[in-house]
Amino acid sequence: MRCEVCNTNQPQQMYCPSCVNFQLLKTRLKYLDVLSSLDQLRDNVDSCIKHCIKGANYSFVENVMKGKHHTDNIDPSLENGVVALSSQLLTIDARILKRRNGKLSRDVESFKSKNKELKHRIHRLREMLQRRKHGVEPKNTGLEKEIRESTRFKQEDNLHLTKQINNSKSLLFQELINIYVIKRRRVTGTNQTVFMIFFMPIISCSSLVDYNHEMVYCSLAQVAKFVKQCSKVLMCLLPYDIDIGIDTRVQGNRINMDKPIWLLDNLQLRELIRAYAMLIVDVCTLLGELHLTDDIRSYRDLLRLDGLVYKLANNGFTLDELKTPGKPHAKPFKTDEPIDLEIVNTLCYETVLHRIRNKDNEWHVVKKEYLEK
Repeated sequence: MRCEVCNTNQPQQMYCPSCVNFQLLKTRLKYLDVLSSLDQLRDNVDSCIKHCIKGANYSFVENVMKGKHHTDNIDPSLENGVVALSSQLLTIDARILKRRNGKLSRDVESFKSKNKELKHRIHRLREMLQRRKHGVEPKNTGLEKEIRESTRFKQEDNLHLTKQINNSKSLLFQELINIYVIKRRRVTGTNQTVFMIFFMPIISCSSLVDYNHEMVYCSLAQVAKFVKQCSKVLMCLLPYDIDIGIDTRVQGNRINMDKPIWLLDNLQLRELIRAYAMLIVDVCTLLGELHLTDDIRSYRDLLRLDGLVYKLANNGFTLDELKTPGKPHAKPFKTDEPIDLEIVNTLCYETVLHRIRNKDNEWHVVKKEYLEK
């Protein structure tokens, strides 16, 4: 055979010394190239970890969402990796908080059980004391004093335990607000205010038609998770406690996630609006638990889900700052009565339907102007 490298005739293939040396050199060069790539990847991983484990992962993700992409002198090619790892670390922090919340809930249930047993014992002692008062004069006159002292000590212990539970609830609730990053932002160049949760907008009822189905789903899913965890921290039972998730029908392309809300059929729209109304009722239940419903004067004020969630995180905020457009004859809201889901559902559906009709009118006007040109 003729060697194509050294142009010599050899009886067998690969027995030429030049060919053998060439193959070894080629393998060596590939090996060195792999080592160089491995060192570069190792440096990239070390750089990502260096920027994520310094405790600044939250601030880094927030800067990226604000458009400050190079505030930490990070290589632009590594920015996506740092953001992804920081987001995962935030998710781990949320899970740790959830686990702590579960442990606290179990401790609270244990304390409640002990408190119930103690109350039962005090009740039996009081009954015994009453029977002795109405019967023959007790032989041991110091028993009543002993019972009163014991009761007083137990009541003081219960009061101290209640204060500890309330303090723990307040700390956990504040940590939950910090994790979900509930903020108020003003749109640049306008007077519009946007309320954010976990770096995505909280969508009010009148703004549902301005987003596609995927954006609405992600926003409502984050609000539902936040409300559910708040109910566990505050030990408040929600009327509906819904979970917003993509079911098998959506996965089977029954609903196109890229489709705008105003292009959904009537059944899909009604299902979405009813889940939205249930979420509003759950948020108002938490506001009532915290005694923050004084500025809710009508059912139409409930349509500002973004304002309600922000008020839950910031008790200094009032809904009077939001000028909610609507009919002046909306039904008054009474804080001492339960919220009527059907009224909320009807108002939400009418508001969305009105916006959809406006969208249709805008489309016809644009189409007419385009055809007249």
